[in-house]
Amino acid sequence: SALAEERVGVIDSLVESESQLQNLTDISPVGILFIDVNGKFLYANRRFELICGRSAASFSEGGWQLALHPGDRSRVMSQWNSTSSVVAPILFEARIVTPADETIWVLGQSVAQRDENGGIVGNVLTITDITQRKQMEQALAERDARFRASERIARIGHWERNYHTDEIYWSEQVYRIYGLDQHSYTPEFEDVYSRMHPED
Repeated sequence: SALAEERVGVIDSLVESESQLQNLTDISPVGILFIDVNGKFLYANRRFELICGRSAASFSEGGWQLALHPGDRSRVMSQWNSTSSVVAPILFEARIVTPADETIWVLGQSVAQRDENGGIVGNVLTITDITQRKQMEQALAERDARFRASERIARIGHWERNYHTDEIYWSEQVYRIYGLDQHSYTPEFEDVYSRMHPED
């Protein structure tokens, strides 16, 4: 009958849509996790498994929470649980520890899924691997610390001028040389000359 054919067509369309969604999530560079309103695991794409170093089967037993670094777990779960009270997605950075004891830094985004009446039906969590960025930040921070230490030991400082904004930057050691508090004093270009000895 026409009704039966229409029903079959609807089912075929749903199956095709689900298959397309599956393909999209599988090739996504972002890890995606779905859980229901009770916190039960529903789905994780391949990228989520690769970042966490765990299979989707382990997530059904709370494995996605266990993958979080112990030092970050309570903070992330607190943010996750607060998702239901906000409209905008919640962003966070955290560490994932794989079974091989490898630490992966991720940028996470959590948002509640709601039905047409506004009721919460589940949550979506996405994670992006930002390990390389965090390693670069750490390397820059260490280099900056070594540079500041070198200036302090040699008792030299440096300053910079932004010709577009005319903003002046002094290193920590310049403030020490002039005996000024870097938190309360804003340097100006004229300071470079006004604080020199008249004979120089």
